[in-house]
Amino acid sequence: MTPQSPTEILRKKLAPKLQQARSGRIELLAKLVAERSIGCVDEFTQDAHVNVPGSILLYYFEYRQELLTALKQIQSGTLTIHLHYFCAYLYLEKGMKTARSQRRAIGTFQTWLRQIAGGRFRIRYVIEDVGSAKALMTEPGGTIELT
Repeated sequence: MTPQSPTEILRKKLAPKLQQARSGRIELLAKLVAERSIGCVDEFTQDAHVNVPGSILLYYFEYRQELLTALKQIQSGTLTIHLHYFCAYLYLEKGMKTARSQRRAIGTFQTWLRQIAGGRFRIRYVIEDVGSAKALMTEPGGTIELT
């Protein structure tokens, strides 16, 4: 039996969680609106009421219209989003193999969400420098350390 690569092991671990998050997205987005807290299934960042692979970025990239519809229901209060760099979802599913590409994606998402919120609700980000794909991700010259 050929040993699996670290990427294959990570993909196998993430697959059932992705399937569950995709198939249950309507219920999970409704819970997000009610609870106002979303995080990742990664054992490093499971601090939210709703936890899916890639946190809110899964829905941003794959179901943006459904996410937009859900977010428009939030009229006040604070939405807390737990994210992390070195995200396995972004690495495996979106091909973002560098910390730099993941930072750019998160920045683009933050700009989009700020426009959606439009002052109706506040956004609190908890962005951590951890993630299942950290050991697999490098930049030219070595692993990037985030500040």
